[in-house]
Amino acid sequence: MSDLFAFEVHTPRCKAAQNLDERNRQRALKQHLTWVCGFVVIGAPLIIASNRPVFWLFWITVLSLAFIYYVMRSPANSNIFSALKTHKILFFIGALLPTTAIFQALAGLSLTPDAALSGAMRLTGYLLFFLLVLELATKKQNAEALLWAIFLATSAHAIWAIFALAVLNDFAIWGEKTAYAGAATGVFINRNTFAMFLGMGLIAGIPLVIARSTKSDVLSAKGLEKLCLCVCLGVIAMCIIATQSRMGILSTCVGCLVCIFCLQRHKTLQSVLITIGIFLAGLVVMLLFWGGDVFQRLVFLKLDQIDRSTLYLQMIDMIIQRPYIGFGLNSFQLAFEQFQAPPMTMNLVWEYGHSSYLTNWLEYGLIIGSLPIALGLMVVCRLIKKNQITAPAIASLSLCAVHSTVDFGLEIPANMFVFLTLIGIGLASSDRKGVDQ
Repeated sequence: MSDLFAFEVHTPRCKAAQNLDERNRQRALKQHLTWVCGFVVIGAPLIIASNRPVFWLFWITVLSLAFIYYVMRSPANSNIFSALKTHKILFFIGALLPTTAIFQALAGLSLTPDAALSGAMRLTGYLLFFLLVLELATKKQNAEALLWAIFLATSAHAIWAIFALAVLNDFAIWGEKTAYAGAATGVFINRNTFAMFLGMGLIAGIPLVIARSTKSDVLSAKGLEKLCLCVCLGVIAMCIIATQSRMGILSTCVGCLVCIFCLQRHKTLQSVLITIGIFLAGLVVMLLFWGGDVFQRLVFLKLDQIDRSTLYLQMIDMIIQRPYIGFGLNSFQLAFEQFQAPPMTMNLVWEYGHSSYLTNWLEYGLIIGSLPIALGLMVVCRLIKKNQITAPAIASLSLCAVHSTVDFGLEIPANMFVFLTLIGIGLASSDRKGVDQ
């Protein structure tokens, strides 16, 4: 009888200890997962932004192994798929994109079935990465660690790009530049995609600076930290101007203004206007000192628009040809070669459509090709009522939505990893139940 009572007394303690042990194990697993996702965000841009199958396939393999490890090591009673349940509609709509690509390839609807299957694998990897970010970013410490990873990685890329341009005589690690001579491209190939990457990094850094906006001695630890952050922001901004990307500068300005407004929406109008004024004044000063090439490109904007406008008109004609089934994922280059006609430059190969919206409609059809827009609107609706940590997410959505009208930045894996990280951090904040407020 005494043994029975002893068992009844000690069982709750044993269960409590076991639950505590499981929570600690789950917390450690999420910290490990944070390091893996941070490694992907930092490593993906290093070699031509991972814009080749061998590179992005490596990162997807790393993520798949991390996911398997996370599932196998998680306690049996832990709810490791809570993010999937919470955002099941987003994942369902997102899963329609690779599923459609596979269907196009197998049904003979795609002009490039092998490329469509490869693209479906890449999109599935993005979904997996997004799920992992949502899982770990429910803890504020992990979310901030990812923000720091994005900001510091972007700062390092900006420093290297300026150094390679100004000191190493426009050096590129992949060999002599065949395009964008005199523009900062860093380890990227295209200046516009690099500008989008830098813009998202700048957005990630703004809340880190504003969070340290309290008055402190410049020589104190906090003062020096804030000073270093401001210097990094300035270097990134200078590098964006050095890319000479007109839409990169414009979309970054839009994203930064949205971020500042979201972060200071609870403050007085005067405070918000002062912050925006300081930002715009800094931008004007930078453009005056380092924006000569940007102004020169603005002079020739009308000439550039002729080719782009013709490209877009011919893409619209292609969309009209197959409005519902599209030409297949990753088929733009081959499909466009069959429709390319004067006044387009015939000896120029168009690998990308220079408008992610038109490219999606061309490859997927109007219905499925509009799903990314629907996903973006759904994310904004979920984010707009959340706390301050969501500001980078809303701002990055604004930046990419503007930039994607005339470019293909989100079709580059390194940019997509950063973008999904910022969106995942924002959505995961809803699972913290007010911890951040």
